[in-house]
Amino acid sequence: MRFLFVAIIWVVILGGMLWYTDYRERSKPDEFINTSVTQKKSDSIKCDLFVTTTFSAEADPFSLQLDADQPHSDLLFRLNGDLLDTDFTAFKRGQAQRLNLELIKVGNNEIYVQISPPFNESDLNNGIRILLVDHNGIAILDRTIWAEPGATISDLLSFTVKGNNMGDDHDH
Repeated sequence: MRFLFVAIIWVVILGGMLWYTDYRERSKPDEFINTSVTQKKSDSIKCDLFVTTTFSAEADPFSLQLDADQPHSDLLFRLNGDLLDTDFTAFKRGQAQRLNLELIKVGNNEIYVQISPPFNESDLNNGIRILLVDHNGIAILDRTIWAEPGATISDLLSFTVKGNNMGDDHDH
């Protein structure tokens, strides 16, 4: 009787796990549908991103760089998931580095920032200022991110871009 009881428990447990894994595989979509929409010039605006750090950029002596064509592992900027091309060596202490952003979509956007301070400044609090201005010089986003000593500075910054005719609907 014990043998039958043990066999039933094993069948229920293994059968339940097999059913669950089969159910999960069947519920996955066969193909991922690309829902991205091609942007028109009227649905996006040109902006400049100014980045100012409290440290000069140096390569991390302990980081692993497998390919010279890949972005530097100590610096990462993403706009709505797309990697921004940045020059790691251009970041100097207290100097604003300008990045031209050709087309930022009107509506909700986000910028992901990740940068590692140099190893010789790991005992200091470090920060990075992100300033996003539109073509008229109006600030869309102005945020400073601070990190504890020795920590990597990283944050996801969400912001909303309004249309080009933002202030043109009132009488003068």
